[in-house]
Amino acid sequence: RPPRSTLFPYTTLFRLVMPDVSSIGLAIDIDKKEVGGTFYVNSTLLGNYEDYIAHDIMDSVETHFATVGAKVNGVWVPDKNYHAISGHGMGGYGALRIAMDYDTLFFNSVSAMSPYVSFESFLTREIIDKVFEENGISAADFYYADYKKLNPWIDSSHPEKTYSQLIFSMAAAFSPHDFSDPDTTAFFSLIDIAGKKYGVDLPFDSTRSIQPGSPVWNKWLSHDIKTRLVNQPNGFANLQIYLDCGDQDQLKLYNGARAFDQLLSLYGQEHTYLEYSGYPD
Repeated sequence: RPPRSTLFPYTTLFRLVMPDVSSIGLAIDIDKKEVGGTFYVNSTLLGNYEDYIAHDIMDSVETHFATVGAKVNGVWVPDKNYHAISGHGMGGYGALRIAMDYDTLFFNSVSAMSPYVSFESFLTREIIDKVFEENGISAADFYYADYKKLNPWIDSSHPEKTYSQLIFSMAAAFSPHDFSDPDTTAFFSLIDIAGKKYGVDLPFDSTRSIQPGSPVWNKWLSHDIKTRLVNQPNGFANLQIYLDCGDQDQLKLYNGARAFDQLLSLYGQEHTYLEYSGYPD
């Protein structure tokens, strides 16, 4: 405990809790590693990670740390004015999502660095082409049979699959395949358990296009922060909001951040958006 001074007469203690939300391996083959993160959502394929953060982690914080609050009818009620949620990249998405879903219950502020806030701005033809390229499929190849060979697994012929792993992990979070859906056109198996194949539906087809209004794309949009704000303009209530992004971000997440900044302003939501030079290719 540092000594008091005339400038800072009291010491403030901050607790920083950083849970692990990386996805488990989605294959029986131990050489096929995890496909990425969970994006902090409740997924039938990955597990209920939003519930994990909002309930298990928050309950653990209140149980084990001396948080600020008061007893109401004999029950400890934490003071949300001393709670904040923050994250970078996938974590930035998760922070905004959970803040929007639980703002009146848990948090006073949310900060998101280089967040995925607009899937429409992020999942461009350029990104989709990189997924095909990482799987050894040429730019002129639009055959459905080759499209169905897409996968996130690294092997000697395909040693780099950064974009593939990202897109498949997003699909595992946002569009795990529903067994009751007979349409397997966009289905990609990731794991076989007792003869039953579990996997994801990708939002783009063999022509590398996203069909507006398609069932899979609608699933993604139901998780899209920008779309959720359009459908719920007061979604952040009175939260303090901070966003930033590098203007050379390799995934061009600044496009979505700029659009989200404008949308927040349109709805009269006070916030801070900072764009800086950084994250070159």
